[in-house]
Amino acid sequence: MRFPWLSWLALACGVVLAVLAGLWTQGEVEREARVHFTESAREVAETVKKRFRAYEEVSYAVRALFDASGYVDRDGFRRFAQGLAIDERYPGITNVSYAFRVSGEQAAAFVHRQNAEGGRQLSGLPPFAISQAGSRAEYVALTYIEPLRPNAPALGLDLLGDPVRGAAVRNARDRGTTTTTSGLTLMRDRGTRATSVLLRIANYEGGGVPDTIDARRRAFTGVGGTTVHLPDFFAAALSTEARQHLRIRLEDSTAAPAAGDGVTESQMLFDSAVDGPSTPVAFAQYAASQDFIVGDRTWTLTATPLADPALRAPRWAPYAAAAAVLLLTLLFFGLLRALAAAEVRSVSLQRTLRTLEIQRVRLAETQVMANIGGYEWDTRDRRQRWSDQLYRILGREVGDPPEPGPDFFFGTVVHRDEIPAARAAVARVLEDCGPVTLQCRIVRPDGSERIVTTIAQLEDADDGARTRIVGTVRDITDEWRARERERAHLRFIQTMMDSIPIPVFQKNPAGRFQACNDAWCRFLGKSRDTILGRTIGEILPGDHVDAIRAQDGRLLTGVGTESIDTELMNAKGELRHVVLHKASYAAEDGAIEGLVGVAFDVTEMRATKDRLERTVTELDRRTRLAELLAEFGESLQACVGLDDAYETIAKFLPRLVPRSVGTLYRMESGSRGGVRCGGWGPPEAFVDALAASDCVAIRRGHPRCVADSAKQLNCRHFAETPPSYACLPLSSQGELLGLLHVQYPHPDEAGCDAASSWPALKSVAEHVSLAFANLTVREVLRERATHDKLTGLYNRHYLNARLEQEVARARRTRSPVAVIMLDIDHFKRFNDDFGHAAGDYVLHELGEVLRHAARQSDTACRYGGEEFVLLMPDTACDVATRRAEDIRVAVRNLRLEWEGQRLGTVTVSIGIAMLPEHGADPEAILRAADVALYRAKELGRDRVVVAALEPAVTRC
Repeated sequence: MRFPWLSWLALACGVVLAVLAGLWTQGEVEREARVHFTESAREVAETVKKRFRAYEEVSYAVRALFDASGYVDRDGFRRFAQGLAIDERYPGITNVSYAFRVSGEQAAAFVHRQNAEGGRQLSGLPPFAISQAGSRAEYVALTYIEPLRPNAPALGLDLLGDPVRGAAVRNARDRGTTTTTSGLTLMRDRGTRATSVLLRIANYEGGGVPDTIDARRRAFTGVGGTTVHLPDFFAAALSTEARQHLRIRLEDSTAAPAAGDGVTESQMLFDSAVDGPSTPVAFAQYAASQDFIVGDRTWTLTATPLADPALRAPRWAPYAAAAAVLLLTLLFFGLLRALAAAEVRSVSLQRTLRTLEIQRVRLAETQVMANIGGYEWDTRDRRQRWSDQLYRILGREVGDPPEPGPDFFFGTVVHRDEIPAARAAVARVLEDCGPVTLQCRIVRPDGSERIVTTIAQLEDADDGARTRIVGTVRDITDEWRARERERAHLRFIQTMMDSIPIPVFQKNPAGRFQACNDAWCRFLGKSRDTILGRTIGEILPGDHVDAIRAQDGRLLTGVGTESIDTELMNAKGELRHVVLHKASYAAEDGAIEGLVGVAFDVTEMRATKDRLERTVTELDRRTRLAELLAEFGESLQACVGLDDAYETIAKFLPRLVPRSVGTLYRMESGSRGGVRCGGWGPPEAFVDALAASDCVAIRRGHPRCVADSAKQLNCRHFAETPPSYACLPLSSQGELLGLLHVQYPHPDEAGCDAASSWPALKSVAEHVSLAFANLTVREVLRERATHDKLTGLYNRHYLNARLEQEVARARRTRSPVAVIMLDIDHFKRFNDDFGHAAGDYVLHELGEVLRHAARQSDTACRYGGEEFVLLMPDTACDVATRRAEDIRVAVRNLRLEWEGQRLGTVTVSIGIAMLPEHGADPEAILRAADVALYRAKELGRDRVVVAALEPAVTRC
């Protein structure tokens, strides 16, 4: 080297540059540290903001719970709170609560109901009561709170009695969205500086949020909320790094309202320095603040570093930069020093050339073994040089001079059909486009054709001009023929696959399509080029391909077959039910080479199966309904009276019309109304008396189904309009007998509305109408068989049966039975003087006297003609005598007129017989009473005589 001092000068300059690079890097590190602090503060603020947004969603979930259910009991609220998993998903939330709006008049009833419904959850706790209530027209009492035990002291708290909580409740009620209180100190945090906030959201009657404030105040039903304990909240929200390096402060910067709720212009809600190190004054200049809105309040979060941000930057960076520059300097110094040794290395160049010659010989041997020949072609003088192996490939004798081609290398042996392609390849080589590959046919001197592949590129000639083309030639005839046979076989397989009408495909071990038939392309609506080389997930979007990928993964890990039932989107964008049957195959060494599969579109088959199953289900339902209706009809036919029919209807209707309540009205004869005579479900849902004008079905004269009472004309015969109901008039031969009314409290459930059970209801109405008609006729016949038509009293036939029953009962219980027999004195006079109609009138009025004199357990009957009998069970003789005397006096006091004429005084003679004194069987007792009756007539009539005794004597 001519100037050896230059390397030392370069070394000195490099040292100076290394020092300058270290100083510049130090400045950049400090700037990046400040930028990193600002970004960290922003991330903390965003984390706090997103968490409070998520915590607000808990309040909206409480609202949705009460909007969806209408009324939620304590157990339902507990399950809802447990489902939220507050401790795991919402750290910092101490409780979830709900407070009901209660009027002053309803406060006592509300407290009583809560204590009655508390059950096991409130066991061990003081009775529920509204605390801090005072005396107001309205309370908002905290009724549900979860978890309950830690927060039990808050149960019953009147939120309106506290200024901060009351303001939050009223604000939530008027806004209809989430509201936030100012900072509060919970009972558990008394004596500490820990602060909590309350998130409140109002519920309204009917669900949703009314449009105006007045409407919200009227519809307000309660308020749900959550309590967020800010120290716990920030403990979960802040990362360990943030707590170690940042001081976090949260201030409520909301302007205080006019009425005031205890919030100053800026209230500190949280400060991490309370339990940790405070921020040095020198670093307060780096403080970063961000405002965000929570509910109806504006909060400001401020982050301040606890140390200089620059100290957190890597201290080794400046030294590394200086070291890098110094390293480059040393490398450059070494390079300069290496040049000095270049001359020494030139000596070894000759040895290298000799080595290259040896390698050239070895290359020639390698060409023979690989059947590859090489050539050179000078484009200026058209001279060519071939390797020995190229002579052999072209079928020439080694050493024969190549024939110069007109404009391309070894052009004289290229097949005439391949000359255009050869010329184009030469042109690309001459354009210096890099290595150019050409596959073409050549013709050997013996006339045989071979297929070769040549790779050529342009290089510099010996004089530096880029005019020399060098390349290689490889004989691929045997390989090409083998590939042709393989392609022919693949075409055969593809043709065979295309002839199959169902989709068929093949995949490689990576799960990518390797082959498919036309049916698969038509199903997907994509070309074969679009499908091949891609996975199913790249062709079809959506989660429904996850099952297919999982099936491929299982099959490609081991040889086997598997079928799955899944959904695929076809060319029309329709999801079709497809059964994919696949099988994997392996090479001789056991390695999985891929899988094949077929796809069966079973959408129509499944639809047919589903329709068949629905039809079978419907037939089963109808069969069960028919069997139940048959049983219902048989039970109605077995009823002996209307009361039995009412009981049968109340038992069968809940089975015939599940999840319904209903009632049955019987129309009173001669009126346009009816009375409630039976039903199922809570009776308070129905009125006891029915006016025919209140029922639309009765007015129209045919059954009526109201699927949605909010959209149709409604009847007026229920306490509260149900969501869905049906009214079915019960009539026979044009006569209205009654009304069957069915309500559906929960029409949103499947099969729980009037429309779905309408056919069953009409069948029930037909059975009930027929049963009512039959039983009414039966009642009329029974009435006629046991009652006297003129007086309305029981007849002699009924008396005989009743007397036998009472005698048998008296024998068992050893109780007395009295029989009073009476006869109208001189009854023939009324018929002769005033006519038989007047006589019937007298008989009727005497029957009325007996009806009013008889007790509920007594039996009054017309024994025959003008004779009557009063049967009195469990009656002593003195009681019977007094009752007979009262009847005699009542008859004598009758003042009867017939067609304007006075009928005169009516008197009766009465005989009394007692069991067992006067007889042991019905005939003996009646005979004794009859004898006493005639004894009374013999003694002058208008008197009472006890059997075998004088009128003035009684042995009772």
